[in-house]
Amino acid sequence: MSKAPLSMGMSWSFPIEQTSLRSGLLQEMGKNFLAAHGLIGRDLGDIIQESCSRIGLNVQLDAIVNDSSATLLSKAYLDQTTRFALILGTGVNAAVHLPVHMFSQEKFGVRPASWHESAKHVIVNTELSMFGSGILPYTRWDRALLATHSRPDFQPLEHFVSGGYLGEISRLILVEGIETAGLMGGIVPPSLMERYSLETETLSHIESATLSNAVQLFTSKHPSSCPPTHSDILAIRQIASHVAYRASGVVAAGIHGLWQMRNIAEGIQADKLSHTLVAYNGSILESRVRAK
Repeated sequence: MSKAPLSMGMSWSFPIEQTSLRSGLLQEMGKNFLAAHGLIGRDLGDIIQESCSRIGLNVQLDAIVNDSSATLLSKAYLDQTTRFALILGTGVNAAVHLPVHMFSQEKFGVRPASWHESAKHVIVNTELSMFGSGILPYTRWDRALLATHSRPDFQPLEHFVSGGYLGEISRLILVEGIETAGLMGGIVPPSLMERYSLETETLSHIESATLSNAVQLFTSKHPSSCPPTHSDILAIRQIASHVAYRASGVVAAGIHGLWQMRNIAEGIQADKLSHTLVAYNGSILESRVRAK
């Protein structure tokens, strides 16, 4: 085997403070992920390189790329009109292709002088999930979710749109409907009282299944002395649909804002803009057709 190490790139789905092409300082994670516990502020590139070397992997980490940036870049190889990327699964994020003149040189961290001389555009990881504080229209169910959240002010956009929370918002609405509007005979299944017990994936299957199969699916997840009727399933579908529709609107507003920002930065008039593609990845967009 060659002694030369195999060049490796890494896609990372959580916030880091990127300091060079292959380096970034770990930051806090959302959605109760603990992979960075005890490592906050350390260089992710060094951690990965040291771990690979410790087990005898002859690799060299040359690049760390956020998953949104990686999605945009990989799709751009197939369609050169790609200028945006959207991640919408357990979390949410977006990337956008922008001219370098929008940023100070310090923003790019440690890069060769030749890069600064030749670079015209960069792919920007926007960390879109961080936006929305004080702007988004909170309902009583949103406030109930945040009241028990360990980090209610972190990544506020995610609480509205991501798969990690759509099920919980729907659960809060459904429990209220059972207790106050007589859904499911007014009896809340015991398991449904547990936080995050109604998964977004389960709602997706209920939306696409026949009524009879949906009843069986819901009952298998949340057994009750008063199982749901077909009417109850239709109500659950309506709840899930409204929650998803709101999420789609919020995501679309974020993408539209990035689209406008890019047009201004590039001096492009919207009415003269040609086809522009948004690459995407994530379970919400891939498994829920209506979300697109």
